[in-house]
Amino acid sequence: MRKEILMVLATTLALAAAPATAKPRPISSGTGFIINEHGHLVTNNHVVTWEPDERRSLPCNKVEVVSKVYNGFAAFVGLEPSADLAVLKLDLPAGAATAVAAASTTRTANNQAQPATKKRGGWRNLASELTDSSGKRAPNAQRSKPAAADAGAAARRPYAVFTSDAPRIGQSVIAMGFPFSGRLSDQIKAVTGVVASTAGLRNDVRMVQITAPVNPGNSGGPVYDQSGQVLAVTVAVFNQMIVAIGRDGNTTPANAERLRRMGIDPNWVRSYFGSANVPQNVNFAIKGSTAMQFLDMLEVPYHTAARGSDARTEDVVDATKPYTVMLICYADLG
Repeated sequence: MRKEILMVLATTLALAAAPATAKPRPISSGTGFIINEHGHLVTNNHVVTWEPDERRSLPCNKVEVVSKVYNGFAAFVGLEPSADLAVLKLDLPAGAATAVAAASTTRTANNQAQPATKKRGGWRNLASELTDSSGKRAPNAQRSKPAAADAGAAARRPYAVFTSDAPRIGQSVIAMGFPFSGRLSDQIKAVTGVVASTAGLRNDVRMVQITAPVNPGNSGGPVYDQSGQVLAVTVAVFNQMIVAIGRDGNTTPANAERLRRMGIDPNWVRSYFGSANVPQNVNFAIKGSTAMQFLDMLEVPYHTAARGSDARTEDVVDATKPYTVMLICYADLG
């Protein structure tokens, strides 16, 4: 049986403890991307949670979705802190999904098209149910049927499509997001790089290392391949880990806990990099296959395709920016 840790009670208690006059206010922002015509989106767990103290991490009271196409407040569907993934759902206007209904199907064993189904109500914290960092799949992590495959390079769709191909070292990538929102322009930013490694820290096979420069606010954003399909989800900048532990190798309990929630042992980072030179251009992203495994467990439909023909970077950006969205976390600070 799956371990299902319901977090609704904790959230309710946190809201009840807040002063009656308290109003949620924006405290942080990040990036996410729409994955189907129902309004589901993927981002990082740390983008949609906040820390009232150094021992607790709670879901944001509200999460606002901002883009030129998708706007509104999203509801929680599932959180996976150990892989730093989250799935939310934005309510779309009536009829918004009709135009793409034909493309939204799942395939049964006999390959008969069936309408993609929405996940049942409620949301879950699915800690420790995904593949672990060594690549061993949890025994209860069964795959659900993904939505129908989509073909075409950088095709104009109302949602992102995951690549079914594994990342390759040297492969070109495009990371998109909203870094430094409020300080830089609110316009979406796109940066390019390559896959430097197909594993993360300590050979974590859930991640890839990329050279595309990313900054705070990029977290949770998509890393597209050159055909416009999602290869990975931006999660961490190594320099931020160094800041978290301190140049002298010391760290606060809060920063140590943040590293642990990212699946990183602060003692290992401290001993290995505490006084060493900071590696340059070392950024990490969660593999699309890991995100799809999480979506399978939540029974949330998504779309996949084999890598198409490469498109110009500017064409990929134009095609994908409608469903690459800014997320704003609101919290009651008392």
